[in-house]
Amino acid sequence: MKQEDRNGVLWTDIASGGSRLRAAIESLYRDKGCRAKIVSFVRSRNGSLEDAEDVFQEGIRLLILNVRAGKYKGEGSLAAYLFGVCKRLWYKRFQKMMRDASLENTAFPEAESRQKNPEELLLQAEQVQAIEALLASLGTSCRRVLEMWQLSFSMREIARELGYKNEAVARKKKRLCMVKLLEKLDEEPELLNFLKQQLELYT
Repeated sequence: MKQEDRNGVLWTDIASGGSRLRAAIESLYRDKGCRAKIVSFVRSRNGSLEDAEDVFQEGIRLLILNVRAGKYKGEGSLAAYLFGVCKRLWYKRFQKMMRDASLENTAFPEAESRQKNPEELLLQAEQVQAIEALLASLGTSCRRVLEMWQLSFSMREIARELGYKNEAVARKKKRLCMVKLLEKLDEEPELLNFLKQQLELYT
């Protein structure tokens, strides 16, 4: 299949959701060339193999969210787009490491909250509760994996904390849980939009 045809198929499958989204995600993970390029980039800039794998997985997640949000519409090479997302992810992560940021930095700034009116804060609280309920519906193991990952725990730390054999097992579990979450978000477009606004999409 020509590259442009593959881009079109993947973009359509991601936008369609459901089983087609699952197939597209598996196809992206099997793309050894794209994965190797991203791993090489991170490793050559003071990152570990684990860092590179985490950036690759996070890049795929953001690519999917961006397609679903209409920020990427199939123009140009999807692999190049993913590589660009991963580059920005690594630069941001590296800057954070250099600043030695604490986990408290993941909270919403107090100043931002003061700028919101009560209706906005109530709506945001309701959306957060809905997301928590959605995570709970994935099961305890998926919820804990995704929550720890979102708090920037490494795969090694997640594996140790949750009793997985090694970080590779934890990484596979996180990927499967993310697929389940994205499938459920197909049925909750308002929550998908809320996540798009709250998560850094780096594009």
